[in-house]
Amino acid sequence: MSSELENMRQMHEDLETLQHLAAAALQSRVEPSTPHQRLKWIEPALQTARDAEQLAADLCAHASKKAAVLCSQYEQTLPRREDDALSSFYAQLRDLRDLHRSRPALASSSRDAALLQASYKAATFSGEECGGRYLDVLCHYQTYLNVSKQSVEYYQYVRDNISDFCSLAGGVRTSKAYERYLSELEKYLKDFARRAHPLEGTDEHMQRAHEEARKQIEKMLSEIAATYGTDEQLLEQLGGDALRERLVEVGLKCGGRPQERAKRLLKAAREMKYGRIALLERSVRFALDKVLAPERRATVANIQKRLGLSYAEIEAERRAMEAVADGVEEEVEQVESTLYNPKDVPLGWDGKPIPYWMYKLHGLNHEFKCEICGNGTYKGPRAFERHFTDSQHVQGLRRLGIGYSKAYMMITGIEDALKLEARMRLTEAQAQFDEDRDMEFEDAAGNVMNRKTYNDLLRQGLI
Repeated sequence: MSSELENMRQMHEDLETLQHLAAAALQSRVEPSTPHQRLKWIEPALQTARDAEQLAADLCAHASKKAAVLCSQYEQTLPRREDDALSSFYAQLRDLRDLHRSRPALASSSRDAALLQASYKAATFSGEECGGRYLDVLCHYQTYLNVSKQSVEYYQYVRDNISDFCSLAGGVRTSKAYERYLSELEKYLKDFARRAHPLEGTDEHMQRAHEEARKQIEKMLSEIAATYGTDEQLLEQLGGDALRERLVEVGLKCGGRPQERAKRLLKAAREMKYGRIALLERSVRFALDKVLAPERRATVANIQKRLGLSYAEIEAERRAMEAVADGVEEEVEQVESTLYNPKDVPLGWDGKPIPYWMYKLHGLNHEFKCEICGNGTYKGPRAFERHFTDSQHVQGLRRLGIGYSKAYMMITGIEDALKLEARMRLTEAQAQFDEDRDMEFEDAAGNVMNRKTYNDLLRQGLI
């Protein structure tokens, strides 16, 4: 009985020690500046807290099983006389000494330090993730290209297309391949968030977002079911295009005639039926815009920076990152993070501001805005001229109903682009051949005139 009591007492002591160590590890340190340093001290503290949670669960289970047995055994062994009480005391003392003699680690003074330095499974990141600083969605980018049949750059995919599902065709968004793509992307984002933010409770946040998305879809379907009694009313009020959008939003097929779409949407609203794709899209968007928004912005900036680097510069940067991850240049990185850069000069491949004379030579101190690109800002004339052939600018023209042409180079205003489009259409219409205007006729006197004038004079008998 004494051994059982001592085991439970020792479990209580270990639990208190683990809780104390986890709290002390979190409160005694300052938030580091780099992701690697942050994870380096968060993960042991998190593992200690998890050990304490597991130990508490084991203690509760152990106590619930042994409490009744211990009480009955204790009642049976209660001493009836004073001599029996003394003998029982020394017997229990002897059992406790034997227990500590057989388990010396429990009484060791260095146990607290050993618990804090206990081994834990450190989070691993790929080279592209750079210790949890950037997202590595290159394989998902390749899948996106195959599924969407679109041609976009990796930079544009991470910045826009990865969460812009409305740019895809309705048939793509309801396909099985697209559902597998979203499922794999959501799985990766959840795993990355757990590794990069172990204390944020990623699973709880994603679960709440999942339930919120489910409620929004069910609310929209219930409103449709309550508002429209027949599919004819639904088609008359919304129209074919709006029906297609609603079906895509709930993850259902959007093809067929408008009457078939209306019937399909009304049936889904009455049966509260929606596809898994709708929930996956909302889950991915929540993870990218809320949970991993800083990492996404850093990834976009990193891709943009590396586009202008040579292979040697990329390798030098990679070696520098590895040195920082190994703890060799932690102090140097802290010093460089406070570099004096009052003019907001762009950073070079080494993480330091480029020379100011180079900054002015390339005209990076001048900013250009393009209204067609959503008021995007471009630094320097080179980047500004290059953006006219980028997919973002071309898509902006298409949204205005304008096809891409070199005539629209250096046009950044929406109104100017529409005026130029109207003028070019008028010029093109005037350039077309008109028989009444452009076909030439000659009378007996040798006078040359167009067809319309010739027919008028001929009818009047003047020629």
